[in-house]
Amino acid sequence: MPPLIQSWRSHLPSGRPLWLAGLYIAFSCVWIFVTDKFLGHFSITVATLTYLSIVKGFVYVAITSSLIYAILRRLGETNKNLENIVASRTASLAASEEELRTREEWLRRLLASLPDVVWTSTEDGRTIFISPNIKGIFGFSAEEICENGKGLGWGRIHPEDRSRVTEGLQTLFSRGQRFEEEYRVQCKDGHWIWVHDRAVRTHREDGGLFADGIFSDITARKQAEEAREESDRRYRLLFERNLAGVFRAEAGGKMLDCNPALVRMLGYDSAAELLGRTSAEMLYDPAEESVLLESLTKSGDINNIEIRLMRKDGTILWGLHNVCFLEGENGRPPCIAGTVVDVSERRRTAEALGQQLSLMQAITSTAPDGLFMLDARGRVTFMNPAAERIFGYTLGELQGEVLHDVCHYKRRDGTPLARSECVIARAYASGKTLYGHEDVNFRKDGTAFDVSCSSAPLWEGGKIVGSVLVVQDITRRKLAEQQYQSLQEQFLHAQKMDAIGQLAGGVAHDFNNILQIINGYSDLIVQESGSNLQLAARARAIKGAGSRAARLIQQLLDFSRKNACDPQITSLDSAVNEIMKMVWTLVGEDIDLTMRLGTQGACVNINASQLEQLMMNLVVNARDAMPKGGSLQIETGCVNLDEIACKAFGNISPGAYVRLSISDTGCGMDAATMSRAFEPFFTTKERGKGTGLGLSIVYGIVTQNGGGIQIDSTLGAGVIFHICLPLVEPRVFPEEVRERPALPNGTEDVLLAEDEEEVRSLISGQLERLGYHVVEARNGVEALQLAKDAPRSIDLLISDTIMPKMGGQELSDRIREIWPAIKIVQMSGYRDAPQPPSDERCSRIQHLQKPFTLEALAATVRRVLDQ
Repeated sequence: MPPLIQSWRSHLPSGRPLWLAGLYIAFSCVWIFVTDKFLGHFSITVATLTYLSIVKGFVYVAITSSLIYAILRRLGETNKNLENIVASRTASLAASEEELRTREEWLRRLLASLPDVVWTSTEDGRTIFISPNIKGIFGFSAEEICENGKGLGWGRIHPEDRSRVTEGLQTLFSRGQRFEEEYRVQCKDGHWIWVHDRAVRTHREDGGLFADGIFSDITARKQAEEAREESDRRYRLLFERNLAGVFRAEAGGKMLDCNPALVRMLGYDSAAELLGRTSAEMLYDPAEESVLLESLTKSGDINNIEIRLMRKDGTILWGLHNVCFLEGENGRPPCIAGTVVDVSERRRTAEALGQQLSLMQAITSTAPDGLFMLDARGRVTFMNPAAERIFGYTLGELQGEVLHDVCHYKRRDGTPLARSECVIARAYASGKTLYGHEDVNFRKDGTAFDVSCSSAPLWEGGKIVGSVLVVQDITRRKLAEQQYQSLQEQFLHAQKMDAIGQLAGGVAHDFNNILQIINGYSDLIVQESGSNLQLAARARAIKGAGSRAARLIQQLLDFSRKNACDPQITSLDSAVNEIMKMVWTLVGEDIDLTMRLGTQGACVNINASQLEQLMMNLVVNARDAMPKGGSLQIETGCVNLDEIACKAFGNISPGAYVRLSISDTGCGMDAATMSRAFEPFFTTKERGKGTGLGLSIVYGIVTQNGGGIQIDSTLGAGVIFHICLPLVEPRVFPEEVRERPALPNGTEDVLLAEDEEEVRSLISGQLERLGYHVVEARNGVEALQLAKDAPRSIDLLISDTIMPKMGGQELSDRIREIWPAIKIVQMSGYRDAPQPPSDERCSRIQHLQKPFTLEALAATVRRVLDQ
């Protein structure tokens, strides 16, 4: 306000308000005339309107001018009063500022001398003040912290504490709740200190929120607390985990505290059962209590005295006692502390030592496992007959020799094994007992064998003087484990195959229905295209795509089958030679393809298409593994497999086999890839370049035909697939030459039951083109009703095997009750659809596998009707 008043004073001297009012009146008059002139355009009588506007304007000017004049006069008077007030307050403010500077200087000296640091920060975390003594604690000067805003201060808080500090300060500003935290801060030289920080929220005149706080360096206190806590923790850990019983009691013998070892030793369930009991209650002979307390009071301690104690169940415990008398501290009464070691076993052992020695000699002599006694340097001092038999050495040959250097000096792969790396030696050095460590040892003749070793140190006077080593030959067990693992892997693989087979069978029905529509309509388009060759060619392309899709689903079903489909006895060499005509077209000129046939006409029982599919999949895999060219070799031969060789081929039966080997010089496989090679949908090819079904189908075909398959490969060195199929006696089949029959037709009545609308429409159209009269039904229930309502007998029922509400078999049984002479054809999209029981009626049902061609439909319908 004072600058504004001063401006008015300089620009508005006395008399100026009247001049300004006059100027305003003149301006208003001009404005009124101009506006009224403009308004005249909208008035009916111009003179009247003008007169009224002038009168209105003069009245307005007079009133507003008077008001402005009065306001300006008032402002002048107010200006004079304000100047007097400002002058008075300026003098007071100068005096206050001087006093404030004096107090600030005093406060600055006070803050610099305090051990704690005072600070002020804004709501957004910027430090706007911090006392100078921060440098002695933090390493940074107050100016450095304030200039860096919140970056320096917050960035130095330990990450584990930062969120807690941030949350506390947010609560301080949002709720006004007092902030008090202990946290770690990194100093300028990099070391961490603990601080205790307290702060309160304050308001400034402009309404802003600030935090005023003070923090102290509590690093020394924290270190002392941590040291005390660590000491208490170690003491308690030693107390609770001590194998010896530890106790603390009153001077009169009343139990105050004990560890779990003593509780177990005396047979109690918890320490609470022992606390409060007197020593007389736990001594086997209560009369000994007074003697012990008297001796303890005189000498202050009792060392290595064996005293009988009574367990909870009444049995005797011989305990080796070490007890001392502790004076009370800080006003506490004196107490007794001591340890108890259970030596009952030792006393019993001492009594039976002679018997045990003779018994141990008998055991070591007859034990089936090798037993060694070693000294502190690992040298053999004793070995039993079993050890001599296992390792091939006699005690005279090994006595005084370091056992590790003779029998455990290298690994299975031949690399040296230093004694410092030996697990048994490390366990011995640490004083630990080792159980069941499996390793490899070497006999006198240098052969390696699997062993299971257990080792225990021998103590004497608190020092390890040797060890006992038990060695068990586990060669047979390892072999059995490997065989079991192999069988388990084969079982898991068989489960995977079965799961994929169930999946393939599940999708086959719907997929074959779709293919039925694609292939059926493409046939109709070809027949109806007439002279439109382009349309016919497109329809044939659709038919070709549908046929390829049918072959794909057939591949899924083939590899999932447990039994081979339509096997034929054929010469493997002849079949391979015939398939080679297609193989030559698959491989490029950069691949050297060779063939060696050596079965001499030996035959196998396998479907020809399956053998072709098997070879083509392996050839394509080999070709893709050699993008830059290489060698591909196909070889046949006869082999006799024994039990060991059969395991490599998946546990097939021993006997005579014909072997087909396909090898390449491509990228090869590592062990992980070979273990998953036959998994469905597993592929190492790029996305879009492989389905992962090729080798799975090969595996399925081989196993369906009673054979086995083996992969021999090294990464970067190519792959060899060995396939063995059982050898069978050759048979000769006469060649059959069949001419393709003409498309048969008819005029009979046909009832068509199919739940898929597109399939039903297609088949209905095909039958009508063949001349038949067709009645359509969406399911078995509707077909049965149509049969009941039919005015005349129906000649043929064509139904899907599986339909909602009523399946094909039930429909067939019930419709024959209405029309006994009706002929039946059942369709199915499942390759392995359940077959009806073989009774007289069901034997007259003809089955048609989807997807089928128009020719197959026409031939099947005509054949059934003509029966």
